[in-house]
Amino acid sequence: MNIKKHRYEIIFWILIISVGAVLFIVSKFMFKNGRYVQVKVDGEVVAVYHLDDDNTYTITGSDGGTNTLVIEDNQAYISEASCPDGLCIKQGKVNRSSESIICLPNKVVIEVIDDYDGDNDSQEDDVDAVAK
Repeated sequence: MNIKKHRYEIIFWILIISVGAVLFIVSKFMFKNGRYVQVKVDGEVVAVYHLDDDNTYTITGSDGGTNTLVIEDNQAYISEASCPDGLCIKQGKVNRSSESIICLPNKVVIEVIDDYDGDNDSQEDDVDAVAK
């Protein structure tokens, strides 16, 4: 009976690892790289930057706190922040559509987007679905 239990454990772990590998591969191919980084402070779009333009930007949060946004090698990340926990720094680099970096104390949201038409409110007002 102990041998059967051991066999089932091996099968279980092989299934878990296989499912994880499949999910990882699917996520890499489903989400394409974004082209822009949209910066919101307290819900308002304050800036949009192209991921092709390597640069460093200082973002002033709603309560005067600051975040340093770095864009390099088609990726964006926070290198410095005045918030006490620094979780936004630990979130790492983003470059895929709909990935984001969030700093709750400074009320800053940085989101990777595909397209930008120059109108700051256009993406928030788009209709996702119509119900009848």
